[in-house]
Amino acid sequence: MKKRQLLEYCISYVCGLNSALGKEQISEFDLFVKKSQTGSIFIFMDSLEILKNRKELIFYKSIEQSPKVKEIEEDISVQFYDRKVLIKQISKEDLEYNLNPNIEFISGDNFKFPLKLKSWDKGDFFYPLGGSAKQKVSDFFVNNKIANNLKNKIPLLMNNEEIVWVTGYRISDKYKITKETKKYYRIEVTR
Repeated sequence: MKKRQLLEYCISYVCGLNSALGKEQISEFDLFVKKSQTGSIFIFMDSLEILKNRKELIFYKSIEQSPKVKEIEEDISVQFYDRKVLIKQISKEDLEYNLNPNIEFISGDNFKFPLKLKSWDKGDFFYPLGGSAKQKVSDFFVNNKIANNLKNKIPLLMNNEEIVWVTGYRISDKYKITKETKKYYRIEVTR
């Protein structure tokens, strides 16, 4: 009985309290948990999917497709899947380094607005901060153990065709702030 209560709690947390489970769904779900491999997805209802990712189960709403690319201007919050991105130009005095992965301070000397938000595509690459070599975004996701269902929902902030920031994870070394930086930007991602 405890397993069913936990499952009902997880489903109601994601989909609301109106979700009723039948015995068949519980049995199918138990079989999924026991037999499926990492990356498998169990579809509970039209609006709920469960991803098996190594030793964890990730419950999430199936969401409508977001446009593949969205333009973003300064001081205007843009929705991309379940995230909002906001870019503000700031003064050097307003720089405040912190450990929040959803806030970055970036050199915008080479920005050409509008910037773009997009989902990753095969072959996308960037130069992760602290490294000198380029890295494929797909390899970056694997190295950071990002679940398959999340990869397309992580906005890539683009300046022309260059990745500025894999939002919430790592900026490009090309856009780090240096002594020569003249334009400073604060970029924040929220859910």
